[in-house]
Amino acid sequence: MGDGKDKQDKDQPQIRNQPEVIHSVRNFIQNAVDHARETVTIEYSWDDAQITLRIMDDGRGFNPDVLSKVGEPFLDNTPTAANKPYRGMGLGLFISLTLLERTGARIHFANRAYPKRGAIVSITWPRENLQDLT
Repeated sequence: MGDGKDKQDKDQPQIRNQPEVIHSVRNFIQNAVDHARETVTIEYSWDDAQITLRIMDDGRGFNPDVLSKVGEPFLDNTPTAANKPYRGMGLGLFISLTLLERTGARIHFANRAYPKRGAIVSITWPRENLQDLT
């Protein structure tokens, strides 16, 4: 009896090269790195219908007062992190969010549950929107 790994490997999606996806995911990862205390974790999963990517850090997380507005332009979410010597205007997240939505993605911003700290960005696409069928 197998462990199911062969089926998972066989079903693993082959992702089409899409510059807007690469740019946006890179931006979310860089934001996690900028705000992490020590660790950024990236998880992914898929099934026959969808592909999900989760980017998590162990920083302060999103300010609860603006969590529902994350991704809007000109929204300054957090104080400058120690390893980020500038304050952003929220345009990077806004552009990334817009680009990903054009690929059919749903993006969800949240904070990690106690006792863990940090932010979570979950991105879910219909599998057909990313799958390279060639």
